[in-house]
This record gives sequence, structure tokens and C-alpha cells, in this order.
Amino acid sequence: MSEKTFYPYLKFDPAYAYASARVRALEARFLDAAKIRKLVISKDVKHFIGEMSDSPYKKYIDKLEKHLEFEDMLFSVFKDVIEELSELSLNKDLRDYFNLYFDVYNIKMIFKSDRFRLSAEEKLYDYGNIGRAALNPDGSLDISKVPKRFLGLFEQLRAAGEKQRTELIVNEIVDEFYFSEIARYAKLLKSDFLLNLNMHTIELTNAQTLLRHKLYNFPHVRFISGGFTCLSTLERMKEHPFSEIVKYFSQKGYSELFEKSQDDAKVMRDFIRNIRTFTHDLIWETQYLPMGIEILIVYFYRKRDELRTLRKIFFAKLRNIGKDELVGIIYD
Repeated sequence: MSEKTFYPYLKFDPAYAYASARVRALEARFLDAAKIRKLVISKDVKHFIGEMSDSPYKKYIDKLEKHLEFEDMLFSVFKDVIEELSELSLNKDLRDYFNLYFDVYNIKMIFKSDRFRLSAEEKLYDYGNIGRAALNPDGSLDISKVPKRFLGLFEQLRAAGEKQRTELIVNEIVDEFYFSEIARYAKLLKSDFLLNLNMHTIELTNAQTLLRHKLYNFPHVRFISGGFTCLSTLERMKEHPFSEIVKYFSQKGYSELFEKSQDDAKVMRDFIRNIRTFTHDLIWETQYLPMGIEILIVYFYRKRDELRTLRKIFFAKLRNIGKDELVGIIYD
């Protein structure tokens, strides 16, 4: 049996009966495939905005004074989403879990601003547990204003920054923290669904890291703990051929993600594209759950992915990227 079977982990929680019903109603506002296709094939930014005006995003689009404010519009949508979910959440742990996504984004921007002297203040989400309040008037970091739970992370970032001044290292360290925090919240919320979803995400992220290392001979390889495969095994697999790595993860329950081909680059591209479908299938199993915190969690994931897709399409239109190339960008 594949490790992705979640049915035993879905729990009915009558305490979330109202919240679940409310979220089910909100799900009706997701853009369907036909609408996404219209956005993809729209001729330019103007037509893209026009299509967006004929959608549940109309109230946000109507407030745009110029197209370059589209990024700010996405921030506004996220703010409304987080406020709605926070209102429906019955405990602080669930509210903090929803804020975690914005916290890690803000932490990346705050640290990059402090370390690399990049302007971050205008790019910060104004919700979550850490934001502009942690900055001095000149934009530098005031460590005394960093919430206690994030102090260890900032210390780790500072230590790494002394050795390697690269944004890649910052992203990797914060992402590790992010995944570990999801696992912690999954246990606090007693959600085996979230815990398993997180483990699959980590496992597939590590698989991508290994395959890219073998395909492109990347010298820098960093794995994330908390997946199904231990770090020592992953380290040993760095010496294995590309085909052996594919075989290993195929036997771990991911065989459907690998297309048969003699072209390793094609196998890699298809694998990355198929991860999206695989994760979608895992998430979709919550449709069989009438009530529970998982319905709120999955709504957040789906809304986040929809906003990411809209952002990709919008910036592709700004750069005059053709629809055929755009399809590849969206699903990579």
C-alpha cells in the first residue's frame, strides 16, 4: 500500500462543523480550469486584468490604479484569507500555523535586508508574528524585537551568513525551519493528515535535490530532515547513479511520478511536473471529510497555490511570454 493513503488519518471533528461549512462555501470561488486557461491565453496585461475583473477577484482588481500594484493586490487577498481563517480557527495553534507561511517569508526578507542591505520594508506582509516591528527606522534588524520562538533561527542565519553571503543559504535554512514547524504544529493540532503531507513534501524535495545533483553536478547539496528517508541514507545516495535514485524513490511509493525515458533530463522535468498532480491527489482526499481542521488547512494550501499561479501568469504577461512557454512555467 502506498504511503500516500490518508483515509485512516482523516478525522471527523464536530467542533469545526460551522467553520467547515463556511470554507466549503468559499471553495466555490476558486477559479476553474476554463478560467485559468482564459488567463493564460489572454493577449496582454490589459486583457489579463479584464479577465480577472470577471472573476471572484473583481473587488480587488477594481481597486488597482496601475498594473504594477498587482503584487500588492495579492498581499490584500492573502490578508483577507488569513483573517477569515483566523476567525474560524478555534485555537491559537491553528491560527499560528496559518501565520507560519507569512512569518517565514518575512524572516527571509528581514534577514536579507539586514545582511545584504536589500530594501525589505515594502515587501513585508503586515500580518503574522513577525514583521516591520522587528526593524529599526533605518531598516536594520532590531534583534530585541524578534519574537523568542524565532531567535534560534536568526542566530543560525547569522552564523551561516558569516561564512557564505548567499541568498540560497538563507532560503535553505529558513525552509528547514518552516518544515520542522509544520511538523510541530501537526502534532499540536493532532493532525496526522498534515504530518504525512509534510513528510511527503520533504521527501519529494529531497528527491529533487538528489536528482538535480546527479543531473547537473551541483556541488552544494543540503537535505531537509523529517521525510521518510533519513539524512544518512540520502547522503550515501549522492554517490549513486541517477537511475538508482529513481529506482529507490519509485519503490518508496512514487513510481507514478517517473516517466520511462532514456533521457535523464526529461525524467527530471516530468518528475517535477508530476509532483504537482501527486500532491493535489493527496490534498483532494479531504473532500471526503465533512468537518475538521483539515478542511481549513487544505483551503489555505489551495488558495496559496491559486495566487502563485496568478502571479506567474501576470508577470509572464508583463514580459510578453507566449502562452506555450507560459504553460510550462505554471506547472514547473
